[in-house]
Amino acid sequence: MEKLKNVDQIPPDSHEADSWWCSVKKLLWEKQGSLVASYRTTGGVKRGPYYAYRYRDKGRQRSHYLGSSREVVDLVQTELTKKSAADNQRRYLDGLKTQARKQVKESKKQMEEELAKIGLTMKGWEVHGWRKLRE
Repeated sequence: MEKLKNVDQIPPDSHEADSWWCSVKKLLWEKQGSLVASYRTTGGVKRGPYYAYRYRDKGRQRSHYLGSSREVVDLVQTELTKKSAADNQRRYLDGLKTQARKQVKESKKQMEEELAKIGLTMKGWEVHGWRKLRE
């Protein structure tokens, strides 16, 4: 059975809880992973769920124990949802950037073809050959 009360003689400091949550939050945003529930059987009695955040670090599977508190799990799940939304938005914007680059490339190619018809050339985005055109 998990000890829910502090076994230390000194009462828990709220600063410790804040720093713990900050470290968990940092881990969630740095490492892609999943929230896993596990159960333990002791003396024929099934206990749990006990939650952990599982992720990979340098090719090895790691786990960060979160405890059995449903409130902590809800906080972690909310944070993972935020991270997922941010990742999806980044992927969407990367796709738009790629699409814009393709369109600019196609437009430049069309512009070069049109300029070639009248005897002008492009070097980068500069148009060359104006003097020859005037003569």
